[in-house]
Amino acid sequence: MKRYILVFLVIFFLEGALPAAATPFINIETRSINGTLTGIQIVERTRPAAGDEYTAAYTNHAGEAATTPPVRATGAGLAAIDLLAKPGTPVTVTNITEEITNPAFIASVFSPPLNIVVSEFGINPGSMLTLAGNTFALSGGFTAVQNAVNYDPASPSYGTELGYITNTNITGGGAGGTFQFDIGNVSTQTNLASVWSQVLLNGFPVDGVSTEQDFSFAGMLVLNSISTPFSGLFDGTATFFEDGSTTAQGTLNLSTSFGPASGFISASAIPQLVAVPEPGTNVLMLAGLLIIVAFGRRRNAV
Repeated sequence: MKRYILVFLVIFFLEGALPAAATPFINIETRSINGTLTGIQIVERTRPAAGDEYTAAYTNHAGEAATTPPVRATGAGLAAIDLLAKPGTPVTVTNITEEITNPAFIASVFSPPLNIVVSEFGINPGSMLTLAGNTFALSGGFTAVQNAVNYDPASPSYGTELGYITNTNITGGGAGGTFQFDIGNVSTQTNLASVWSQVLLNGFPVDGVSTEQDFSFAGMLVLNSISTPFSGLFDGTATFFEDGSTTAQGTLNLSTSFGPASGFISASAIPQLVAVPEPGTNVLMLAGLLIIVAFGRRRNAV
């Protein structure tokens, strides 16, 4: 009996002395810019000890193992770690003060062609366009889709994100009547290299970091029921905020049969990572629909 008690006491004291390495004790909130993981916000949960230091082990975009410098938690039990992890690789956060490691999570990052980034922009108040001597307040929205990005630090086009604008529904109203224009699908290009470098250089969280953005477009414009083709240019910036949202704003210059038009536009969205179905999945879905249609026609013919 004494032997069992002695063994129990040894196990008890050993367990008390060892760090609870397998027990997660923090919440991790990821932050991203257009689907690219740029940082981790750590919220201490069961052991809110101010001054604890954290690091993150991850794989960078060059495919190299990397570890972030130690980050000290604030008195509120918060710590922020900046990183740019390679898509689909594990990220492990460790409390180096207490020698406790949280379970790894996979960096959910914009990784074409497996996924795309979809941003449904809404036009912000204050957007306006002057056309044919009249000023119109703009409303409506459009969708921006990013379907390619270059993560290779050795590439001359590092940071370049390609995509297109679709589902345009921009209208204007004012004393001169109403107008609407549709620009169809327009190719866009944004370079995020400078934004990523500011994230890592200036510290996390990032709030209000911008990069230049401009593109030309063309389409059809309807002014008071009269249609005309037009061409235009957007010259502005894309700005990224701590809450994950982005705002595109800048000047608009249009050439129309009604004369030149100019104005200012601001639109905001929260970019979302959207999985792209595998080709085989699409084929199976199509086959299933054809079978359903054929079966329905057969039943109706009986």
